[in-house]
Amino acid sequence: MEKELKIRNNKNEGYWFKVPNKLIDEYSEYVGYISVAIYVFLCRYINSEMQKSIGTRIAFPSEKLIAKKLWMSPRTVIRHLKILVKYRMISIEKVKRVGKKWKFNIYILNDSSPWLKLDDLKSHIQPDSNDVIQVIVSHMKEKVIKNKDLNVEISEKRMAMAKDKKI
Repeated sequence: MEKELKIRNNKNEGYWFKVPNKLIDEYSEYVGYISVAIYVFLCRYINSEMQKSIGTRIAFPSEKLIAKKLWMSPRTVIRHLKILVKYRMISIEKVKRVGKKWKFNIYILNDSSPWLKLDDLKSHIQPDSNDVIQVIVSHMKEKVIKNKDLNVEISEKRMAMAKDKKI
């Protein structure tokens, strides 16, 4: 008895969404894995009906939802949304109630044409690791000097207290 092969099309069941290859292939090293995760999250929440009707990829999950689902703090979400805006990967429109604070954000996911070009990205790269090491070493030297000064100060106070007790 032959089994019938059943082919499932998960796309109709809502299991699929698109992420630009360029995000991982070219931009992930510049924006970092947290920004990539947030961008992918926004891709997941694109309103497909709006995309079909107006041709723009729009998502509007709350910062709180993004933070909860990706297990990060709301502050981290805000910081990395700013990175995505800086690299022109998304635009953020704040929707406000009349006479009140903002109600929610609308995230517009730009196609890759307005994203910063790779040549421009190189100027946004993290500093050379040798520069970072030099900064860390100088910072540690300052801490050591401060700690030595503090130790000297403490030992002088202890000596003074010991003299006071002997008298």
